[in-house]
Amino acid sequence: MLENLQETLKKTLFAGVGATVMSADAVKSALSDLVSKGKLSAEDAKVAFDKAATRGEEDAKAIYEKATAKGKEALESVICSKKIDALEKRVAALEEKLGNVPAENPCTPPDGQ
Repeated sequence: MLENLQETLKKTLFAGVGATVMSADAVKSALSDLVSKGKLSAEDAKVAFDKAATRGEEDAKAIYEKATAKGKEALESVICSKKIDALEKRVAALEEKLGNVPAENPCTPPDGQ
């Protein structure tokens, strides 16, 4: 399960990087067209591209940080769930070994507490 989560996270990040590269190419192409039509100077096109590239890098970092945080959160949830399952099995085995009957709802305290 952890491998699937890691693979999904990797694919998502690579897709984001690919989209960023494609966006940069599209911006560069559009700016080149404007320069060739005389609607924008080469210097203004360079400034616009640099601004777009900087913004793209900032957006990519923010997405990466969010994805990483969500991935860690999901991983912690899976690990916690596995620990709870393991503990429940251990408790059930001990109850069986001791001949105890498990409470109907072990999450609620017994009467009087």
